[in-house]
Amino acid sequence: MPRKRPRTTTKASWSKAILEKAIEAVGGGLSIRKASKTYNIPFSTLQERIKKNLPATEPRLGRHSTFSLEVEKSMAENIKILAKLFYGLTPRQVRRAAYVYAETNNIKHRFNRAAGLAGKDWLYEFLKRNPSISIRQPEATSINRVTAFNKEEVSLFFKNLEDIMEKYHFPASKIYNMDETGVTTVQDPGTVIAEKGQKRVWSVTSYERGKNITVICAVSAAGSYIPPMFIYPRQQMSPQLSKDGPIEAIYHCSKNGWTNQELCLTWLIHFAKFAKPSADEPILIVLDNHYSHVSLEAYKFCRENNIVILSIPPHTSHRMQPLDVAFYGPLKAAFRKGCDLFMKSNALQKITPYDVASLFNKAYCDTATIKKGVSGFKASGIVPINPLIFGEADFFASDYLLANNTDLVINDSIPNTSNQNRETGEDTSEPETSNQLQNTIPPPEMDNSLPGPGPGNILTPSKIILFPLPLPTTKATKRVKTKQHSTILTATPVKEELEIKGKKRQEKVMKENKRTGYKSG
Repeated sequence: MPRKRPRTTTKASWSKAILEKAIEAVGGGLSIRKASKTYNIPFSTLQERIKKNLPATEPRLGRHSTFSLEVEKSMAENIKILAKLFYGLTPRQVRRAAYVYAETNNIKHRFNRAAGLAGKDWLYEFLKRNPSISIRQPEATSINRVTAFNKEEVSLFFKNLEDIMEKYHFPASKIYNMDETGVTTVQDPGTVIAEKGQKRVWSVTSYERGKNITVICAVSAAGSYIPPMFIYPRQQMSPQLSKDGPIEAIYHCSKNGWTNQELCLTWLIHFAKFAKPSADEPILIVLDNHYSHVSLEAYKFCRENNIVILSIPPHTSHRMQPLDVAFYGPLKAAFRKGCDLFMKSNALQKITPYDVASLFNKAYCDTATIKKGVSGFKASGIVPINPLIFGEADFFASDYLLANNTDLVINDSIPNTSNQNRETGEDTSEPETSNQLQNTIPPPEMDNSLPGPGPGNILTPSKIILFPLPLPTTKATKRVKTKQHSTILTATPVKEELEIKGKKRQEKVMKENKRTGYKSG
């Protein structure tokens, strides 16, 4: 069945406005037949609307949809809420929910009974009738990020920020964001044009698995950038690794290519060289609370060099880190494009770590604009300070999940509502579990009173499209880490904590050395 059906008739060419005028004319004394001819509306259509006192609607051709507009609207609202909770339904799950709803409520339908699914044609027409929803490509988001981005943590960050600003009055040019990102020697080829109907299409890459290089960037709220720092996964540095790299960038290495406390201190020294903090013009750095950013050595350096450090709440960098919000996305897209062009311009030549600095420099020069730096701070509410930048919709998922202590269940294998298989006659019914239809909980502020069109045990769309179930309470068996919050890392209380941690670390190292020395002896 074609999904785009061109109109081949002049039937139903009237509009809702014309129908309303015709009904009004009949109410004024004009006969139904005369009004039908005057406004070019079929007599039976106008007669039915008037006798049954039906509201004026737009004309339509073809058979009626399986569900009423009220039912489809309720389904669409539930689908939108699940998407806001980061548990959006796939097209297949929506089709399954539609089939189960029709079966459960004894609604006449033409869905595929063998597959237990509504058809693709129904889905596309459903989307047309409900333009507020569409098929989207979601961004993968961890559960930690879903729950960590909540009012309490965000409010604490802005309180700390306001306290710092009240004390130091930093201008935009003295507020920086620092963050790490990773680049790889295996590029994403993206989409290509190939022969239509070809089953497999390939594109060349350097390796099956590449090497990841960490790059540390920093930008101010005024749009000025600090030259980046590269960290390679190797034991010794080579001058060739910096060939054609960004001007004034620095290059170091670590065993796994990740940053650590020593390299973070090295970056702070590099940062102070360009940002030039002073007692009259101190500088604020906003960063995440990764362990490498918190050390006694870094604390002492920042205090001695008039640098104030404020950490954002854990797992909120996707919304509150200016570099993540506005810069790293375009930067990585430009880097991937450059890597792909390099591979296709140099046959049988691989991208090695020695090529990364040059390729990154081209993408960095094209992307590091003032506009992106300024927009990143504005979108995260840091400069200008705007604690109301995030509304109720932004906290919807975390507030709901934390308040209900729930996990979401999306059931893609809803059992057949009949006790017998339609083809074999075999009893296929299964005992209901907490993941099936009876024990579901409706979302907040949802109306579950929508009447179903069929007799018997009527289930509303919000019970077919499954919502959160209470999590079972189990005794914790693992040691739970202390929860972190937004912190002023250069505040005096932090120093005491760092000194205690440093002392414990030294005792652990001494104990390990003693144990190793005893064994070797």
